[in-house]
Amino acid sequence: MKVAGVFGLFLLTFGSSFATIDLTPRFLTQEADGTAMNRPYFKADNKRFGIKIDSETTVIPYNNGALFSFKKFPDARMELLQSPLEAGPFTVERLVQCEAAARKLLPPDANNVVLVESFPDPLPINDWQSHRFVFAYRSAGQSRRQSITFLNLDSATQIIMRIAAREENFEKIAQRSFHIIRRWHEIPSESVTRYN
Repeated sequence: MKVAGVFGLFLLTFGSSFATIDLTPRFLTQEADGTAMNRPYFKADNKRFGIKIDSETTVIPYNNGALFSFKKFPDARMELLQSPLEAGPFTVERLVQCEAAARKLLPPDANNVVLVESFPDPLPINDWQSHRFVFAYRSAGQSRRQSITFLNLDSATQIIMRIAAREENFEKIAQRSFHIIRRWHEIPSESVTRYN
């Protein structure tokens, strides 16, 4: 599948991952008030975790993870990726490793890179632990921003949430992306009509 914009330039594949969750999006049919709805979900061992997206958002498999696109912002994206690091407390030493890994996820042509923010627990839900880095940079002649959030889903599973957009659209895309990930939930089997 062709990915538009500069993002097609920087597929990044890490070595072995410690995560036990498969971030390739799959879809299920769920009944709600007599209406069948297709919902994306992710598998982790014998569990399934769903998210909810609106009609302005699409999700596809991409780079061993999930790529979310937004119809009104075609040059913006959110990705869920496997982390190259083990899950664990965000100690000072670990944050140095996280920042180095986050910088590797910037586009190859990124210049004038500035770390704008680094802050803990931007997603204080589900007993998750997380840390977020936000970078400003220029790429393909545009001022852009990218955030990398290292997210411990549990003591053994860490994923990365990457959000990237033009600088003027970044906050809108970040809000949309955080709204999506906040709706993460385990799916009870009895609520599912069929899995695709």
